[in-house]
Amino acid sequence: MINSVELNVVAVGWGRLSEGGSLPSTLQQVTLQTVDYQASTCTPTMKDWHVQFCAGVSGGGKGNFI
Repeated sequence: MINSVELNVVAVGWGRLSEGGSLPSTLQQVTLQTVDYQASTCTPTMKDWHVQFCAGVSGGGKGNFI
């Protein structure tokens, strides 16, 4: 469980670069900051905060569902 906010984390993967966009052919990497699991932007997607965490960047535009 990650219980710190604004902790820098790195996510890697082949996820879509834009909503509805195509999948990239090269591995992607993004640095995000953890967000309080009780934040309104996290609560709709959080199912079990013991094994999930919420991360993003201020202003949006980057994120990951982990």
